[in-house]
Amino acid sequence: MPTEEQKPIESSTPTESTKTLDLDSTKPEPPKTITFKKTKFFIFLSLGILLALAAIIGSYFLGQNSVKNDVVAKKDEAVAKKEEIPDVVEVNLGEEGTAKNGIAIKLEEAKIDQVYESQKEESKKVIQRTSTNSAYLDSEYYKTSNLLLKVSLRNTKDKALSYSQADFRLKDSEDNQYTTSGAYEGQSTPTLYTINPGETTKLNQAYIVPTSEKSFKLIYQNVVVDFSL
Repeated sequence: MPTEEQKPIESSTPTESTKTLDLDSTKPEPPKTITFKKTKFFIFLSLGILLALAAIIGSYFLGQNSVKNDVVAKKDEAVAKKEEIPDVVEVNLGEEGTAKNGIAIKLEEAKIDQVYESQKEESKKVIQRTSTNSAYLDSEYYKTSNLLLKVSLRNTKDKALSYSQADFRLKDSEDNQYTTSGAYEGQSTPTLYTINPGETTKLNQAYIVPTSEKSFKLIYQNVVVDFSL
């Protein structure tokens, strides 16, 4: 039997032009590259460094100024703490000054206790001979002295007046105050003494003070006696 003429089968393979078209249409776009100019980068970097340096320098000077103000404030506070005595009567060694209560005082003598100094020296020698620890020689005992004062008191009133050893205060050139040795020993309140009208009496005071200190003030009420060793 005659067979039907077979038709050639059309190829489904795309042609070159079709291939190229399809590839071109599906080909991804190249990524966009961001270009950064070196000049701008260095400008911004320099500005950042300058701002950082300005902040550091500003904080430094601010700190210096605050420290300076703090020191000034502390000095002012120290000055403000110094005692101000109303109606002060200032005298020197050997001069008489009358206090508000009517007792006239005079510092007759001020000297370092040489017995105390000799005891210190003997103690030093013993330690140097018997001890290998020289730290004992750095104790406060070897840096202090016993200051002896002889004071006269005169009653200028027509009535009896009283006083106490604790009424007398000693201050050094830095306004540090010292109390008299033995004024309060074993006593809850200081002992009061009486001076009759027109009477004069003597008083011996002792103070432990730094050996290096040479300028002092003896204060009784509003009378201040300045003296140096």
